[in-house]
Amino acid sequence: MKTENILFKLSRIQIEQFATIPGVKVGEEIGISAGIEYGMEKETNTILCKVTFNFISEEQQFIILHVRCEFTVAPEAWECNYRIEEKKYVFPAEFMQHLGVITVGTARGILHAKTEGTEFNKFFLPTVNLKEMVPGEVSFPEVENEK
Repeated sequence: MKTENILFKLSRIQIEQFATIPGVKVGEEIGISAGIEYGMEKETNTILCKVTFNFISEEQQFIILHVRCEFTVAPEAWECNYRIEEKKYVFPAEFMQHLGVITVGTARGILHAKTEGTEFNKFFLPTVNLKEMVPGEVSFPEVENEK
């Protein structure tokens, strides 16, 4: 199944963690650690995409942001992406990268809204290369008693 044929909708946004830590000395060099994780809830045809960002200066975190987006995927996409011999669902990298782009963009907006009017509003999420973070297809094992 081609990526453009996978029908989905953004069904939920959740801020799993947000914190700003005042008093941290923010130097000239700022590091940002970024991560992405995927999960599934097959009973609701949902793919979960979680992104994490931690802003660090002089080895101390000063902004922490973890955002999860839930995407409801059309039932036929689950069936087309099921590999019987491997007993798992496998979705193409391009599709999963696309969900990641949406989640990162959502996190970017949340960061702005949560820090608006504060000293932290000058910090932005940089562009993120999802092709590097999600280099290949993403698979989810079949849940027992499902098939």
